This record gives sequence, C-alpha cells and structure tokens, in this order.
Amino acid sequence: MARVWLVLMLCFFPVTVSAQEGLPRIDWAVVFAQNPGETETKILEGGLIVEELKLPDGAFVQRHNTKDGIIYDVQFQSAGDNADQAGCLFTFYLYQVVRDEYCPEYADTEKGRTIIDRFERISKFVGDNSVPPVTGGALSDAIASKKAELRDVISRPVCKYLPTDPFEYYSGMEAGAKISKALRHPRLPVMGNCL
Repeated sequence: MARVWLVLMLCFFPVTVSAQEGLPRIDWAVVFAQNPGETETKILEGGLIVEELKLPDGAFVQRHNTKDGIIYDVQFQSAGDNADQAGCLFTFYLYQVVRDEYCPEYADTEKGRTIIDRFERISKFVGDNSVPPVTGGALSDAIASKKAELRDVISRPVCKYLPTDPFEYYSGMEAGAKISKALRHPRLPVMGNCL
C-alpha cells in the first residue's frame, strides 16, 4: 500500500534525472573529472559519443554531448535499485515531513518524531555526500528551500482523511532497515525515477 501511495505522491512531485541541483546536489562534471580511469567511451549509431561512468550499487551515469549542451543521465541496472538510493529516500521523507507539518496529530507523536529523525539523518548524509558537499547553514537553507518548493505544489491536506499507510511505513522497522543499509557507506546521493 505504501508503494501505491508513493506512485501517487511522485505524480505530483516529479524527479528530474538529467541534472541534480539544489539538494541532493551533484556536479557531474566534477564527478567525471575525479574518475577519469572509470569512464568508458562509446560511439553509438549516428556517431553520438557517450561517456559512461559506473557507480556503486548498480547505477551508472551517461554523459552525452548534444547540440543543446551536455546532458547527464542517471541509469540503474535493475528497477529495484533506484528507490533505495539516498536521493530517493530524501525525496520520500521530505514529502512525509512536509505533509506531517500540516497535521500535528501525526507529527506530534513518537512515530512522527521518528520520521523527522530519519529525515535529518538522510539529509545530513545527502549533504555530506553531495558534490560539492552541502553542510551547516547551507544544508539548513537547502532543506528549507526544498520544503518551500514542495509546499507550493501540494495542497494543504485534510488531515483526518489522509491515508495512514505511508506514515506507518516510514516510521516502521522495514523503512528503518532500508535507511541503515542505504547510508552505511559514503556514496553519491543519486536519484533516478525513484519508483
């Protein structure tokens, strides 16, 4: 049920794959420059040159030179890899935290505080592992900006009619285990489709 809710949520909060600005922030040009030996160049049909950089966890980034400039595209080896990426977890918990801010009957509970604590942990990881890193006041400002963007695209919920499945899921043990697994090693906070 949480997965169904997530699909509906992301219809209203789309994720841009070709560039990660704001938070999570990844300057792909810097990442490519830091990993020259890890890049593979391919020439596709029609002469299109694509550079590919493999990342841990089944992700890879393709860099295309086009007439409109350079495009970076994050891909995943299997559909299940993307939703557990730190960038996606940040997006899921950001939405839950903003939604709960409208509804104190959710936020002002032990489960609500668990969600906030997890969001703060994910946010710190995302900031620390962004390229360039986003820490301290800059991280707080970036989170505030993301919350404001999200408030602009979601309407104030009628709290008593909100489904409780996402709230239960994101404060539960299964979600906690996914976070621990996703954040156990430093890595780029990539995000793809997130579904």
